[in-house]
Amino acid sequence: MTSSLEYHMVLMTVCQPFIHEQWVGGLSPRNLVSNAERDINILLRLYYLRHGFAGADPWLTAPLAKIGFMSLQSISSDLEAQDLYYLRSSLFLALRGLREQGRNYYISRTVHYIVRNQIRPEEAELLRGTEDPESGVEESPGLVGEIQSAWVPLINNISDDPFAENLSKLARGFLTLETDSAE
Repeated sequence: MTSSLEYHMVLMTVCQPFIHEQWVGGLSPRNLVSNAERDINILLRLYYLRHGFAGADPWLTAPLAKIGFMSLQSISSDLEAQDLYYLRSSLFLALRGLREQGRNYYISRTVHYIVRNQIRPEEAELLRGTEDPESGVEESPGLVGEIQSAWVPLINNISDDPFAENLSKLARGFLTLETDSAE
């Protein structure tokens, strides 16, 4: 499913600069972009129905952000009710996906915060009460202060020999430590 999302994202990105041009042979960049947008929407809805957004999936951030920002740009007060309903549902799906992925990835949390703060008051009113106030994702993402890890990377100086720390020498060093402590 994510490969299909990637395909449509690339297609949309490649054709977007040529949207105002007419091509020969019945193809037009405008149709390709609108079809790719429709297909991304469909694939995201199917993904949500099948898997939900709670599980960590780093490939979802880009299509969710794309659909969220495109919906934001397209929503206006002079739309027909059906078009407004479709765009709002796409925007709310993108916000939900970004919020839930934001529990796993900082970039998704940041994009959610940006999209959330650009919505109109009408959509904000519809969204009220659907977000989890205890999650902390709705707050400003801020800077990540500290990252804890069980694996400490080796930091080598440029003058150090890179082959001095290969795995066999490291293993011999640990074996030497074990035999010394056993005696």
